[in-house]
Amino acid sequence: MLEKRYSKGVALCLVVLLASCSHLQFWKKRSPGPEPLKVESAEAVRETTEDREAELRRVVRKQIEAAERDAGQQSRVIRRKPYFYKEYAEYPEGADSAEVVVQETESITTPYVADVTVSKLRFATRLHRRRKEAAADANFLRDTGTERITFEMRNGKWVRVGGIFLADKTEEKIDGEWAPPREAVERTVAAEEEKAGSWLKRAWRSITGG
Repeated sequence: MLEKRYSKGVALCLVVLLASCSHLQFWKKRSPGPEPLKVESAEAVRETTEDREAELRRVVRKQIEAAERDAGQQSRVIRRKPYFYKEYAEYPEGADSAEVVVQETESITTPYVADVTVSKLRFATRLHRRRKEAAADANFLRDTGTERITFEMRNGKWVRVGGIFLADKTEEKIDGEWAPPREAVERTVAAEEEKAGSWLKRAWRSITGG
């Protein structure tokens, strides 16, 4: 009787053991281990970097083309309280000559930032208190310089977040030729990132001559 019970116990243990082995084999098939770490090649990294820069240049080119289309609307009056003026821009060397510097950041939302520098000609009238006076003003001053634009990559797209125009010289059209202005003038339009206080001071000096 004891031998019979002992044999049944051994048989039950074997059944449990076999079932456990089958269960482990089943989960091994269904749950493979972690995938091996993928090492990105230097060539792939270079291609990705080139793609990012190419996309940024495409965005810059699109913005320049839009600005050049607006250049045909030289009679368009712009308001920047409390003044009125006319302005348009040209990019003589186009987007292909732009200097692009892309930097990687530690931010998850903006993993890359970029500075783009491009040659620019800005044409603007003096500031006027009244829209009618600005509309009648056809005397444009020409600023020659460079525009520095800052971009951030957000959700895989380049987004413009700011810019500043640095003028090297200012000219006035005299007898059909561009020449230094006959009288000293302040820059008529502030750069995008300049403080409003400093812009208003220059605007007031351009009007009063003080």
